[in-house]
Amino acid sequence: MALSAAVLVLLGGTACSTDGGDARASADGGGDAPTARTPSAASTPARPDAGTSPVIFRFRCLDDPADPTAGATVFATYAAVWAASERSCTAEHVVGTVPSAQQQAALDATEGHSTLRGLAAACAVTGDAFVPTIRTRSEELTAEGVIRYCPGHPDIDRLRAAVADSRR
Repeated sequence: MALSAAVLVLLGGTACSTDGGDARASADGGGDAPTARTPSAASTPARPDAGTSPVIFRFRCLDDPADPTAGATVFATYAAVWAASERSCTAEHVVGTVPSAQQQAALDATEGHSTLRGLAAACAVTGDAFVPTIRTRSEELTAEGVIRYCPGHPDIDRLRAAVADSRR
């Protein structure tokens, strides 16, 4: 299988969690509703960081990946992206300056091969694109970070299997 889009996303880094409705889950991307539908040309600026609050991302998903000018839907949580079966999403920093313990563990697992934004974006990917063919140590470490960042991802078992296969 050729390197998938997820590998490219994974190399940029992303992360996610679906712990439930508490503040930490919101910081890590849990929940289930889109926040807005906006034209792709319009860019809503992220709110400024507030002291040492946890890092929170939102997810902008193209309505038609073949036509980036067609617009985008903005989701507040990974669960909402997963429920909508979105495929072409980016993570946008909303607020926060300090990674949560889960986010930091995910970053640590990558040994510097990914960023928090990259891990967050990778967690927004679903389906076959989420599970890359892992060919390098960097891809393996990034996948390990994603596994820690979004353990509730609907395809997480397939990603774990891909990591295990890469070690054989």
